[in-house]
Amino acid sequence: MRPIADVHESFHPACAAGVAAHRDTRTRWTLIVLLLSAWLLVALPARAGTPEPFLFESSAPGLAGGGLSLSGTHFHGISFRLTERVRVSEIGGQLSSFQPATIYGAIYALGTPSSPAYVLTDSNLVATALLDMPGGNAPAEISTAMDVELEPGWYAVGFGTGRHGSPTSQSSATMNATGNPKPARTYGPWTMNMASGSMVLQQTSVRIFLRGQPIEPAPVDPTRFLWQTVEPWAWGVTAYYRMDNQNFAAQRFTLNRPTRIDRVGVWGGYMGHGTGFVAIFPLQSANDLPPHPNDPLLEQKALASALITSQSFTEELFADFGGIELPPGHYGMIVGSGRFGADGAIYLVYLEDGVIVPTTLRYEPQFPGWLNLTSVFSMRVTGLMAEIAMDTDVLDFGDVLVDDGSRRTVTITNYREHGPLAIELAYLSGDDAMHFDFGIDIADCASIAVGASCSFSIDYRPQAAGPHVAVMTIISDGIPDPVEVQLSGSGLASAWVTPGAQGNGSIQPDVPQLTAIGDNVAFSLTPAEGHHVADVEGSCGGTLDGLVFNTAGIAADCSVTAVFALNHYLLTYFAGAHGKVDGDTVQSIDHGGSGSAVTAVADEGYHFVQWSDGRSDNPRLDANVVAAITVEAQFAINTYTLAYSADSNGSIDGEPVQTVEHGEDGAPVTAVPGKGYHFLQWSDGRDDNPRVDMAVTSDFAVSAAFAINTYTVTASSSGNGTLSPTGAQTVEHGSDISFQVSPDPGFVAVVGGSCGGELDGNTYVTAPVIGDCTVDASFVAPVSLHIVTGDAQSAVIGMPFDQALRVLVLDIDAEPVSGVEITFMPPASGPSLLPAQATVTTGSDGIAALGVMANMTPGTYAVSASAPAYAAAAGVTFALENRLADAHLSVSVSDGRDHIRHGQVVDYLVEVLNEGPDAVTGLSIAMTLADSLDVSSATWQCLTAVSGCTPSGTGALQDSGLVLGVGEAAGYVVTVAVAADTDLPATTASVDITAPGLSAFAEDTTTLVIFRNGFNSEMDDGAKAVPDSAPDLSGPAFHGIGDVAVDPVTMEDDGIVTLLQVAGPANTVIRIDQLQYGDATLVRLAASDGHSGQASSWLRIEPDEPVLAAPYTSGGQVGMLLSSESGTVELDLGNIAPR
Repeated sequence: MRPIADVHESFHPACAAGVAAHRDTRTRWTLIVLLLSAWLLVALPARAGTPEPFLFESSAPGLAGGGLSLSGTHFHGISFRLTERVRVSEIGGQLSSFQPATIYGAIYALGTPSSPAYVLTDSNLVATALLDMPGGNAPAEISTAMDVELEPGWYAVGFGTGRHGSPTSQSSATMNATGNPKPARTYGPWTMNMASGSMVLQQTSVRIFLRGQPIEPAPVDPTRFLWQTVEPWAWGVTAYYRMDNQNFAAQRFTLNRPTRIDRVGVWGGYMGHGTGFVAIFPLQSANDLPPHPNDPLLEQKALASALITSQSFTEELFADFGGIELPPGHYGMIVGSGRFGADGAIYLVYLEDGVIVPTTLRYEPQFPGWLNLTSVFSMRVTGLMAEIAMDTDVLDFGDVLVDDGSRRTVTITNYREHGPLAIELAYLSGDDAMHFDFGIDIADCASIAVGASCSFSIDYRPQAAGPHVAVMTIISDGIPDPVEVQLSGSGLASAWVTPGAQGNGSIQPDVPQLTAIGDNVAFSLTPAEGHHVADVEGSCGGTLDGLVFNTAGIAADCSVTAVFALNHYLLTYFAGAHGKVDGDTVQSIDHGGSGSAVTAVADEGYHFVQWSDGRSDNPRLDANVVAAITVEAQFAINTYTLAYSADSNGSIDGEPVQTVEHGEDGAPVTAVPGKGYHFLQWSDGRDDNPRVDMAVTSDFAVSAAFAINTYTVTASSSGNGTLSPTGAQTVEHGSDISFQVSPDPGFVAVVGGSCGGELDGNTYVTAPVIGDCTVDASFVAPVSLHIVTGDAQSAVIGMPFDQALRVLVLDIDAEPVSGVEITFMPPASGPSLLPAQATVTTGSDGIAALGVMANMTPGTYAVSASAPAYAAAAGVTFALENRLADAHLSVSVSDGRDHIRHGQVVDYLVEVLNEGPDAVTGLSIAMTLADSLDVSSATWQCLTAVSGCTPSGTGALQDSGLVLGVGEAAGYVVTVAVAADTDLPATTASVDITAPGLSAFAEDTTTLVIFRNGFNSEMDDGAKAVPDSAPDLSGPAFHGIGDVAVDPVTMEDDGIVTLLQVAGPANTVIRIDQLQYGDATLVRLAASDGHSGQASSWLRIEPDEPVLAAPYTSGGQVGMLLSSESGTVELDLGNIAPR
């Protein structure tokens, strides 16, 4: 993205400056028209018939004064766009002229919205028409007929004089200003100065219109190629993207058939300079990316490139590719500078509507590769699509021998979308055309269907040595026409080599060979069976390598003849070690003949085995000899077989069958008895084991004999039953023996020992005996008890144990037994558990489970479990411990007050919390209330649903038997009245909580307020209401200003009471009587608005002894209260600092 400084506000560099700095000097106000014709337009007579609809209006009719004056040097117009094809039938505008005049209207085709109309050269002129103006300077709708068809895109329309049949002297015509806005997506009005060629925007509005009708789109040219990112009528934003040697833009497009690329156009902005480039690259797929712009091989990878020349205004800039031909495929094009000879910068216009391809590939140096961004620029590729295409435009036959030939195939493809392709003529041209020719199959390609291809052959038959070139031309009814293929080949001088064979054999190839002068020719020689190559004759010369003959370099026609002859073979016979050969041991035999017989004779102690070629016939005669034979007679020493076997009660360890050479020793063998047997002897009477036979001289076979083993079975038994027989018993291997087993009442027999066996009723039969063994009988209870869980655990007193006491009952086969009653017996006193005793029946799993909890006595103890139905079965014992709770208990008590008055009813909140880590049981709460509280009025209520909490009670709080889990709290509210008459300075409530091994304490004290029975104001000023010895306990008395009496008032909750509101002089005296020792009183003076300010003052009164009638005066402290101002006296009669 370019920085903000590179983003500009218009398409044309003269826009902003022209509006600010230039005004058409011929624009003038027409005062007469304003006075006589304000907002009234005088129109020419209407054309016959109903006018056609407007195709474009630059402004609605209206008069704003002034306008744009026409002259031979100033052409005024506006740029607009068409989004569909139209036929223009009328051009006109709102015009006026002092004198009759003839002006011209013109339409120009534009590349971009702000492209200039080239009025000086008329290079983009589309149509003109003359308009006659009546004179009189009255603004009017002036129009004339025009007949022109316009394709979608941008156009300029305007008026001028002095050209296209309009006289230059008539310069009094004016395009009147309308004061109405112009349509959106237009550019102008503007003025073209034909003297300077500059284009200047105007800030007035004028009326120009075109009438006509939309028409059907023009037929699509099937050969025209157009690929574009936006429609030709697209509208751009006022911003540009700089293309230079750092920033590049790219797009990708696909060709479905061969295409000739003529031009690539882009919308370039006005700030560009120098040249940029457009380069086209092949891509592997539609989603492939073009090469990196910084690729050092970028120029080599490009198929083609062309330069763009920048302009000083916004225009469609073109890169001319001159009709480069591209095959079907995927392509990418890059726009930029700094490569391919480009040395400037191109500013591309951002576009916002008419978008066809919504994204652009952009490369910027701060990023590593191409970015696919949603910024749109105009890029348009135009050219011509082929209807006919050859699969090649160059056909080279290479080197071909004179008098020989070569054939190639050429394919024509019809790329038309509709209709067949007709091949009208095919011919060869050029000085060497006689060396080339069409195959007869070209006739099959006279008409090629849509999308089809046709192949035909071309032959090259050089008639002379040397290079040959020609042109094959195809003329068709398609584009391009004609199509040409360059043909080439080279004729090589040649000679004939003629082969031949003499005798029984052949030569390949066996026909004359045409070869280039100087080349070699190879021939394969194949003798007939029994023959060989005797010689190679002829005029070619050459060498024989095995059965291949290579000629020398051929200089002229020549011949090669192979000569074959019959084979002769040598028969050779000889003897190996330990023997000899009798007969003719060396014989010479013709192919197919027979030799004489020979005999292999072995030495004493040896025998003939075979000849070395595998034959074993002896004597030997070789007949029909076809190859030389050399063989050896082979001999071997004699051998003997030793066979060892065993009867059914044993086996042989070692090699049971051995082959031993004469006089050698056999290998050791061992007679191995079977299980339960032992070795006796060999069948030849020998009893050595292992056995080795020495110096063997003949074959022999022996067998090993075995006998069965016997064993001792020893029987024994324990108490509670008998076993018979007992003692040692003798048994053969594999046999068994029976015993009678008799258990005492209440017991069952369990028979074991090393013999193994089974007990059936009272009879025990051993397994087959395979060695000395024992039979052991024991007599046990039919079931056994086993602890599963619950042993060696502890619990807090009064709390459940974590694990249930679980007992498993198994029978003698270790299988669980159900329905057995298990009795659990804890200690009767001291540390124990609950329930005190329980009987539980085993389930299908053989387990009896009992959940228990600790009683309130700490200590260790044992709990036994037994099965009463099985007296012989031993019970089990659980080791348990009841322990004190390890817990942190806290208690709090509060009435939520700092002060309290006599007779007041208060609520104390008591809260007990267990912070763990153990639960607490047996918790007791005891509350003590001070004498300053009326205990007889007290009631309490439990606020939490904890275990053991008594719902309510009277008197001081007393509760017990509570259970608090970890983190659990118990709360109570105690309601009690303060004693009406007490001398104590405060109220006190305390709480003690206890549990086994645990305790906590809390206390709350509240200061009593001295206000008792209200203020007493019965005494006169300076008089005593009661004797000194009898102080009035009804409360302190307040004496106001002078003789003003103050009635008793009721104390508020905050301890503040307003006594009077009076005005007095600066020496006002305040007196308070009846203060007791330890009382404290605060007096505050305040202004009438309730704010203290500087005039406020607090007085603290704390007599050291009871004060009866003697006044406590404080004139100085309150002397700041100003005369004639009302004031408020407030008393706080709480005990501030009790003594």
